[in-house]
Amino acid sequence: MPLDFINMLELYYYGHLFNLLQIRLKAIRVLLVSSYSHKNNRYFYSEHESINFSDKNNFMLRDRIANVEILSLLLMYCKIVKAYDFLNAAIKWQLLIIVTTSFVTLVGMAYRSALSYIENNFTWFNGLPDAALMLIRVLPLIEPCVCAEGVHIEVILLRTSLYSRVYNNIFDCNNRKFANTLIALTQARSLSFSVFRMMEINTTLPFKFLGLLITYLVILLQFYKVINLDRRDL
Repeated sequence: MPLDFINMLELYYYGHLFNLLQIRLKAIRVLLVSSYSHKNNRYFYSEHESINFSDKNNFMLRDRIANVEILSLLLMYCKIVKAYDFLNAAIKWQLLIIVTTSFVTLVGMAYRSALSYIENNFTWFNGLPDAALMLIRVLPLIEPCVCAEGVHIEVILLRTSLYSRVYNNIFDCNNRKFANTLIALTQARSLSFSVFRMMEINTTLPFKFLGLLITYLVILLQFYKVINLDRRDL
């Protein structure tokens, strides 16, 4: 039990770290949108951009943000990539251990509960604690998965904002060159988290986790059925 709560807090902390990266990526996008959204005295925004400066009350906010060079945004993104590499190297072993131990524990608990139900020994008094422990193991996985996917989504939104401004010729010659470099960097380093390139950390992970758990549970129950049939034949 104490280890379960420690793992839960650790996963919540990982989600918070992912969220910090997402906030900084959104800051880059805000600077881009606020600084390069005008062409021939007409303000330009893409459909995906939720940042709205069209309201009269936001004119002062829009004018207060000076035009930021794309080179500065490129350097900011490079720092975020460096932080991503450091974070990925720091937590990949912990995530692998937490997911693996949680999976083995949940398979054992689910198998024990399924056997007790098959043998008509299942009681809610014994089943509810197991169900609560299973939820404690599974639900904390959602926090880092959602936040890690949010980081990747922010990179996609940033790339889309850059594409739209390059296409509409918003940048001058110098900034266009750095914008194309930043687009190439966001394509090469999209900041999608994975553990040793075999387990993607996104919103599909909890569903894959449960699907794999159910698959192994069915296999174990089939082996249990075969063993019982062999004993009856003997």
